[in-house]
Amino acid sequence: MAKPDNLFSMRDASGVAVHLSRRAWTDHILSRHGRMRDYLDDIKATISNPHRVYDDTNYEHGLSFWRRGAGAVAERRRNLWLVVVVNYKHSLVTRRRYGEVVTAYFTAKTPGEEYRVHHDE
Repeated sequence: MAKPDNLFSMRDASGVAVHLSRRAWTDHILSRHGRMRDYLDDIKATISNPHRVYDDTNYEHGLSFWRRGAGAVAERRRNLWLVVVVNYKHSLVTRRRYGEVVTAYFTAKTPGEEYRVHHDE
């Protein structure tokens, strides 16, 4: 169950706990990528069942989860990818790794050489 300050808490494709805070949702995702408002379920699906996962270039411990064909946008433009960036940290209390969603957006760009395929450690 999500904490009151989180929109959701779930497990990623590797079983690591991931959450999306209300602050990240409103202050970053919706303010910069407003059409994401209708795609919360697609964001979750991208985290739990991505088509591709890459090391993120902006976060040392971040991964970008890519999923093609998300929601109504994909019905109009099948070449769009939904990208969800998760930054991973270690809890000092539980000593467990967890992730925080930092952004989510659509792109027609296909990941290229600037992305390195992520392999579980």
